[in-house]
Amino acid sequence: KASGDTQFAKHRDAWLRGLLSLRIPGRGFRAAPHHISEMEFFNGESWFALATYIDFDPNNAAVAGALETLDDHLMQRYADPWNILFYSWGMMAAERRYATTRDEKFLSFIVFQTKAYLEHLKPAPDGKQRVNCAGLEGLVSAPRVLGAHVIKFPNLVKRLNDLINTELPKNLSRQVRPGQNRIDLGGGAYLSSSRLSGYAGAFLESIANPVTRIDLTGHCLSAMMMLESMPADD
Repeated sequence: KASGDTQFAKHRDAWLRGLLSLRIPGRGFRAAPHHISEMEFFNGESWFALATYIDFDPNNAAVAGALETLDDHLMQRYADPWNILFYSWGMMAAERRYATTRDEKFLSFIVFQTKAYLEHLKPAPDGKQRVNCAGLEGLVSAPRVLGAHVIKFPNLVKRLNDLINTELPKNLSRQVRPGQNRIDLGGGAYLSSSRLSGYAGAFLESIANPVTRIDLTGHCLSAMMMLESMPADD
């Protein structure tokens, strides 16, 4: 869109048609054409994709029509029971939809989901947990919206900011540094590898499972970019 280059327009349209074809009428999304039921993870991803797409192409009738029913269906479906697999993608989608429509129902959904996250998981990071960049994306979405309503939700915003400030350093400590060739395991033990420095910038899943994954690193980069755009505290 920025360059005016249209060489990928056909591919983008095909992708969109493919995504919409996986929609179960009046409900969510299949993971694949041969699946008969919707799935939490793919519901969240697809909702976020369409919520982002409509912002770049607001006159797209197919996407607008899908969102008319999808918004309410997913917010009702994941109100009870709450689902961790849906959480982060759903929060990012609700943030986009609220920014686009200013409909208070998305704000209410964000508040509910945030309280449910804090209640169900009661996260208490201790430095030994797995990297939680995917969860951090959802956590960052909430204060980016609720910060403008801090008078209504002061305690919730504070709890979120405190949690983010605890989670972020833990996640950053799992990033492979330039020239790094060992991983401290604690208690004087360490893992040494001459190949480790070749993965500089990537994130390790955990100390107990020191592997890198491109999707994990992508979530971490996304979370950090989202944090960069958060309004500064007063």
